[in-house]
Parts: sequence; structure tokens; C-alpha cells
Amino acid sequence: MSEAFDNKRIAELLGKVNDSRPDVGGNRRTKRRRASDMTPKKTWWAWQNYVPMGALTIIAGTAGVGKSTILTRMAADWSKGVMAGDLAGKPVNVLMAAGEDDFERQVVPRLTAAGADLTRIEDFVVEMDTTTVKGVETMFRLGDDLDSLRADIEDSGARIIILDPIISFMDGSPDRPKEVRMALDPVAKLAQELNVAIIAVMHWRKGHGSIAEKLSGAHAWRDICRSYIAVAREPGTNRTIAQQDKNNYGPDGDCWAYELTQAPVEVESGEWDEKGEPITETQLFGVAVYLGPSSTSVDDLLAQDKRTKDGRSAGDQIKDDILSFIMLAQEPVTPAQILEHMNNIDGEGVGYGMKQPALVSRLKRMVANHEIAQPTYGHYGRVVDPFAMPFESVQPAVNQPPSPSFDRDDWD
Repeated sequence: MSEAFDNKRIAELLGKVNDSRPDVGGNRRTKRRRASDMTPKKTWWAWQNYVPMGALTIIAGTAGVGKSTILTRMAADWSKGVMAGDLAGKPVNVLMAAGEDDFERQVVPRLTAAGADLTRIEDFVVEMDTTTVKGVETMFRLGDDLDSLRADIEDSGARIIILDPIISFMDGSPDRPKEVRMALDPVAKLAQELNVAIIAVMHWRKGHGSIAEKLSGAHAWRDICRSYIAVAREPGTNRTIAQQDKNNYGPDGDCWAYELTQAPVEVESGEWDEKGEPITETQLFGVAVYLGPSSTSVDDLLAQDKRTKDGRSAGDQIKDDILSFIMLAQEPVTPAQILEHMNNIDGEGVGYGMKQPALVSRLKRMVANHEIAQPTYGHYGRVVDPFAMPFESVQPAVNQPPSPSFDRDDWD
């Protein structure tokens, strides 16, 4: 294991230790605090209910779905003080580390397209001296440069720090929980101490799986963050769907949509005219437009993708299967009953692999769209004409086959 991950190094990142003591354990001791001596503290939100202050947030999805474009739009909104939350009306400074994009050629034009206050957004890199040259720029690394980042945050007054993608700035394997912990625990601690929002961008691992399972190969990623937002592209459209899969400070499962479009930005070409003035031209750069809540979730898109690859029908098959189950039920059913059916729809343990928060979120959207009803708390049934007979009196005939549109034999 590299020096960046030994106990002494982690202790140094969390707080200075006595270098004269080689045994770090000699500087460690337990500390007790009575809850009665503590004052309850407010949770501040950089984006209300989605990005908490004083914590680490992860935004993840497959490559090319617009994660960086969406995050650039969010950075622009924070710089103007128009993001809903405790920073609304308070333009704040943002620090961004771009591990894959050229900041001048890609990030700055996208910020410009999103209408950012560029005076409030800074790129941060690391300078180091070699034996022959001073001030050589190199990649920021969590294991070595956290003290410098702390100083930059305090000096700039930044409230938002973006690491895109996080894997570019850490040592060790992203699939080993211990190494992920050693890299990110000090980052989460820094966010807590300074009450800033640190947002880490990640790429999903390949293959099928739930939203949680696609978050790299180590469960530590999801354990350490306080909020996890999954992002996926809706097939056949220019819409990207985001879904909060984890929120330690409130309910999760909410979904919203962005339209990914392009806007013209004037950029320097790198050439000069006869007067020595830089020649500019117009290029198109991606910009995300917030569309509001989405009736489609990332869970839906993952299930649709899996079923399409398995040779199943396209469309909103999840909704169709939920409706089919509810329509054929003898009485209103609970989310637990629906979940069991959906996750075993093709046999024991073979189905959609849905989680209850995502299912409940979808059921609420279906109720709002008048596709199903919620006759009593925690129970869902068919939408019944208020002048028709009671629910119990309008049951389907015994052995009535499902509607042709729900005939699962068509899939075989």
C-alpha cells in the first residue's frame, strides 16, 4: 500500500500530528462528549434537499449523459445566487477541479453558455517545483494536497467545491472499500469542518445493476456520501433524467429532468489579425436547461435498457406491469405487495430489482397523473368513477386473462 494510504498519512490529513512520534497511535485517544452539552445544528442546503452543505455529494452516471454539463449549469446558478436552498439570493464562489476537460476550451465556454458569473468561479490546480523549473502545474491529488485545498477554500471564501471526476484525484483502487475510505474520509471531514458542499462526479461501472450497484465496485462510495444523485439519458430524446438515490438528511427518490441543448459562445481561435488582435469565432457548447420534476426515473431507464437488451418490449413496461397488477388485484394493494410482484415477475428472484423508495415515488407520480388511486393511506388501487359501484363490487371475473397489452407470452 502506498504512503498516501498509511495511518500516519490519514492522520496528517485529518489534523496535524507530532512528527517526532513515529507511532501515530501514541497521538490518538478517545474523547467523550455528552449529548446534553451539544446544540442541535441546522443542515444547510446548497441545493434544497439535494446537495447538503458540510457533506460530500456524489453525482454519477455513464459517460456522455451530460453530468459535467448539468454540474456546470448548477455552478453557474450558484455563482448567481439563483439555486433554490440556503444560498438563494447569495451569489457564492465555486472552486472546480477538472480532471478530464480542458478548463479554457471546454469548462469556461460551458459556464459562459450557462450564464455564469465567471468572476466567482475558479479552477484549481497544483504547482510544484522541480530541480530546474519552479511553478510547474500538475494534477491535484487528494492524498497530498488536502491542506492546500483547505487554504484555497478559506482564502477564496468558496462554498461549493467540484471534483470532476473524483477518480482523477485519488490514489489507490476505486473498487477497494478501505482505499476508498482512506481517500474520501478526509474529504468528507473537510466539508464538515468548513460547512462547504463538496461534489464528486463519477462514472458508473459497466454492466447491469441497480443504481447503487453501478456506483463503482466498492460500497464505500455510497456509504461515505450523504447524497447520491444518479444521472441517465432518456433514449431517443435530448433529455437527461436525474434521480436522488440516497439522502441522509431527508426523503430520497425524487426525479427531475434536464434538456441538453447548445448555445453559441464566442471563443478565441488562437490566431491574430494584421493588427495583432485575437481572431474570434462562434462555437456551440452544451448547456443544460432545467425542466422540473420527471415522471420517468433513472430506475425506469435502467430497467428499460435491461429488458430491451434481453429482447423485451420497449416503452414504459414498468408502468404497464404495475397497472396490470393493480387492475387484477382483488383489493387495493400495498407498495410491499407491488414490490414483491415486480421483483419476481419473471420467476423467483427474476424481475426489475426495484427498491421501495423508487417504487413509492413512481406510485405517487401515477396517482398525481390519475393513472391509479390511493383510496387509503399506504394502499393503491384502480381509479374508480365516483358514481360507480364500490371497489369491492367491480372485481374482474375469476380466471379473466390479462389484457393483450400485458400478455407476457409475447416476450418469449
